Amino acid sequence: QIEEVPTEEVHVESVAEEVELQYKGALSRLGGALIDFIIIGIISFLIRLTIARVVDLPAEIVIIYGLIYFVGFWAWRGQTPGKMLTGAKIVMTDGSPVGFVRALIRYLFYLFPLFTPIMFFGARSVAALLIILPLIALFIIVFNRKKRGLYDFIAGTCVINTRFSGINPSVEDESEIEESSDTDETGGGKES
Repeated sequence: QIEEVPTEEVHVESVAEEVELQYKGALSRLGGALIDFIIIGIISFLIRLTIARVVDLPAEIVIIYGLIYFVGFWAWRGQTPGKMLTGAKIVMTDGSPVGFVRALIRYLFYLFPLFTPIMFFGARSVAALLIILPLIALFIIVFNRKKRGLYDFIAGTCVINTRFSGINPSVEDESEIEESSDTDETGGGKES
């Protein structure tokens, strides 16, 4: 005996197949990063204002602030305050949350374009490379379909738009058309 599958279940499954993640582009991500770096700058300033009077802190301590800030927020909720304000969230490519290890890997390679010139090329070429390498990182985001940066590829992450409903508008329109045609057939439609 053949079982009939209700059409509503089939329709729900077809809508679920059309749900896609919308990825955040380079400019909104840059805006979120700038907000985060301003916050870290303020935190660094306040710590230097209070603790640095007693203890001599090295300049590299900012990397540790960043480690606590970025890795902490990414592992906790996938969003730093800058990402919250811009409607972005870091997730794994399958949509699952980012764990601590992936957040740490992402952070290390997130800083790579900024600190590579200092570590490998010395002070003379730092100024030019501090501009060129982050620009290359932005171009990588711009020219791939899922808007992933090099650090996203390495960590297996992507940045999605949290302000996106996730359902393709054409699917919603088709379902409205189907509902109206069903009511017309049963006699419950509008009379002209």
